[in-house]
Amino acid sequence: MEPHPPYVCPSALEARHWGATYALYRFCNGIQLSRVLPRGPADYWNLLATEHKNAPEHQKWMYNTDPFAAKKEVEERQTCAAEKRANVSSTAGNTSPDSSSTLSEFSQAPEVRMATGLREFVEDAIKKGMSMYPETVDQAALILPEDSCRQVEQGLLRLGFTAAQARNAVKFLSSPSSIAATLLESLSPLEASIEYLVLHVPECDLPKRFLPSSNSSNPFITSAHSGTEDLKKRWAEDKAVKVAGWPPHLVKELTSDPRLVEDWSLLISALGKRLVGEDIVNPPSTMGMPYVIDAEEASSLGVEYEDPNHLVMPLFSAPASLHVLVSPDGSYPRVGNTPVYLTSSSIPSYVRLHLLSQLLQALKDPEFMSDGEGFCMAAMRHLEDAWASVEAEGPPDVSEVLKHILPTRKISTVEPLDMDDDKNDYSPTKKQKSGTRRFDPRTDGEVREQFESICRNPKYVELLVNRKDLPSFSTKQQFLDLLEMNRVVVVVGETGCGKTTQLPQFILDSLILSNQGARASVLIAQPRRLSAIGVAARVSAERLDDGSVGYAIRGESKQNVKTKLLFCTTGVVLRRLSMKDNLEDVTHVVVDEVHERSLDGDFLMLELRNLLKRNAKIKVVLMSATINHEMFMRYFNGAPLLNIPGSVHPVTDKYLEDVIPAIRYDPSGASNKQGKGDAEKVEMLISQGVDERSASAIIRISRSERIDYQLIAVLVRHIMDCEQEKGGVLIFLPGVQEIRQCIDALKSVTSSAEADILPLHASLSNQEQMRVFAKTKRWKLIASTNVAETSITIDDVIYVLDSGKVKETQYDHEMNLSKLVETWVTQAAARQRRGRAGRTRPGICYKLYTRAQEEKMSRFPVPEILRVPLENISLSVKAMRENEDVKLYLGRAIDPPPLKAMEMAWSTLEELGAINDDGKITALGRHMSLLPIDLRLAKMLVLGTVFRCLEPMLKSRTRLVENRSL
Repeated sequence: MEPHPPYVCPSALEARHWGATYALYRFCNGIQLSRVLPRGPADYWNLLATEHKNAPEHQKWMYNTDPFAAKKEVEERQTCAAEKRANVSSTAGNTSPDSSSTLSEFSQAPEVRMATGLREFVEDAIKKGMSMYPETVDQAALILPEDSCRQVEQGLLRLGFTAAQARNAVKFLSSPSSIAATLLESLSPLEASIEYLVLHVPECDLPKRFLPSSNSSNPFITSAHSGTEDLKKRWAEDKAVKVAGWPPHLVKELTSDPRLVEDWSLLISALGKRLVGEDIVNPPSTMGMPYVIDAEEASSLGVEYEDPNHLVMPLFSAPASLHVLVSPDGSYPRVGNTPVYLTSSSIPSYVRLHLLSQLLQALKDPEFMSDGEGFCMAAMRHLEDAWASVEAEGPPDVSEVLKHILPTRKISTVEPLDMDDDKNDYSPTKKQKSGTRRFDPRTDGEVREQFESICRNPKYVELLVNRKDLPSFSTKQQFLDLLEMNRVVVVVGETGCGKTTQLPQFILDSLILSNQGARASVLIAQPRRLSAIGVAARVSAERLDDGSVGYAIRGESKQNVKTKLLFCTTGVVLRRLSMKDNLEDVTHVVVDEVHERSLDGDFLMLELRNLLKRNAKIKVVLMSATINHEMFMRYFNGAPLLNIPGSVHPVTDKYLEDVIPAIRYDPSGASNKQGKGDAEKVEMLISQGVDERSASAIIRISRSERIDYQLIAVLVRHIMDCEQEKGGVLIFLPGVQEIRQCIDALKSVTSSAEADILPLHASLSNQEQMRVFAKTKRWKLIASTNVAETSITIDDVIYVLDSGKVKETQYDHEMNLSKLVETWVTQAAARQRRGRAGRTRPGICYKLYTRAQEEKMSRFPVPEILRVPLENISLSVKAMRENEDVKLYLGRAIDPPPLKAMEMAWSTLEELGAINDDGKITALGRHMSLLPIDLRLAKMLVLGTVFRCLEPMLKSRTRLVENRSL
């Protein structure tokens, strides 16, 4: 890049500034930077602009935004034109039809660009595929005929391949092999040769016509980075890879040592040692004699100095230059520490490394320099000899050049899956282990001693006093007696009785005190991750954070070798069972909130019932609210029942007919027209003591299907103004969009100085969800979906506002369509929501519906297995039980799904390729079963991973599901 026209400056300093201005203009001439430059450079900028405007057509390329690429295009056009003029006469008479058609085909072939890693992956797959099925072709008949060899060689030479490459291709296709037969079966001899060379010749050694048509400018200045790495390290890596030609993996490995990053000569010397298989010694040896650079010899060989410590020597016959780094103190170059590398614009990197390795091997010879030779002459001689060998015999094999520095590839062997016909064979020796469990190294006596030490701690004693106030504590011995005599116990108790936090501790304390603490392991399955984390934190605090309590949810785990109580989501337990884990290391499984009848919950109970037959030691505890517990007792063959009566703190219910008269609210958006039966309803409300105006408002609110966010805001403001005790207000809403609208309404009646307004739903991260537990001196207003409905305790929540609505998935088996429907909660769910107010003190539950509406609500939830698609659970069954009939298996659930729904699910699995014609799970299906998402999306992600296009698949998946979160 030389200034045009030439410009002379009176000083070196000005020359640098004016030169920088010229370079800046070449790249940014579309921007009027003269307005911001100082006077001198600004005048020069204007002069360049004038030259640009008047430049002739053939010089317009100089002012392209990428002048390097523009210059390269100009040179390529000039070279191509010269070649055409030179070859037009010689190629006109002797070009065969075969080579002519091939040349034409490649000149018009479309270009496919791939990332290097993906291209290598595809090439490797093609090579493997060509050699995997040799039986598909007649190898004996498919070799290159002798009379075609000469013609093919000439065609390859005309395409730009070297003579050695052409000979190697002809030699390979002339010998019987599965790859040669596959190529010759579908391609002409010349095309087969080209295909072979493109797959086997390093890309940097291919003719230009087989490279991308429009490379950008100098690659050394076009790399991108994340900005998170050290600039000096990144520069050293780029220079070593893109200038000196070293493999990126080796450079990154060595630059992990900060000493090599700081010293460029030390890095180059270390790279050279690795190239020839020598160990790197830090600091480098100083035992060998230093090489003396003779100035007169260097000058005669055309050596130039980039700086006083860096000489560059062009080779005579090879289009390359040798770079030698020289120490100011003479410590290198010397025997055992010679920092040298080769650069070239045309010789491939691996060939340069081959030449360099020949030089480095020669440097080990005591007779490296002949009589009368200096270092530069000796190096020149050895490199010229090596280059002559390359020209005569062709370039060496890449693997041979890089044999000492190739990365060690971890070979993952795919073991055949155990297809034992015995569907109940879950022996520990055959189970697939998802991870190695770390067992507690302590003895039973040590565990007991440490527990007794904690029990003597005054803080533990204080917490124990509070725990004894819980209703569940009074049933401790009764519970342990039932568990001692039975393998399954069903426990029912009101919200707030302490069953979730206390019963697992009763089990653990009993095992420890009976000298079984070392092997004690209790899994507590919670329906939601927020419950698992929140309850684990509370129980851990009650045990003084002694490490005995942990949690495990999807994507996050906190446990150690001392963990005895592991709170986890239902899905985590199912995942362990799906890996044929017999839970041999678990003593008890506690399943909380079984009354919710979720799909995972019902599936887990089905699995536990089978697990009890395989694992003779494990015991199961099912915990539920005081509803419909008889079915669980029957399902587990008459399991005994423990009923925990009462709750700690009373909760006052206030219905819509109690709220509206108190706040004098008039729904502005509701219709004033009376519907059928409204007059009778108004009269009934008046008879209950409600004034006529309020009764009319209640009827209008009840008739509307939408949630009245203004009513919620007015009621919250009323609570904040009138209630004596400041605390938390938990508002139950059906979905995320409703939470946003509610928060907007709350912000209109409160200020940030008097209240913290927080959302709570499943789409939030764990850290965002945990914000609701933080202490605050202000009011805490929490707008939540049903994730806060069970198990968790938010200490400062005194007031609950229940909208009475929930969104649930309903599946129309006739239309094969899933719908997210907003509906009324069940009486059981309403009772759970009410219980959030009386956890730590007396509370109030404001129900934004009437008593009459509550009586119309369903008592129990419809089991999820009866209202959602069954594809996922059917696939999970096949993944866990290869030879199981899915329909028969699901038919043993507490509430078996309809047969038609199971048949449709099976048909979907076959369409998705998750099940083969024999009813066996496919490899694709096994991967899909590990993803807790819709199976169509799971297939998208699996195939996206296989074909290395995961990022666009993830973006597509996000767009598909972003509006479906509850």
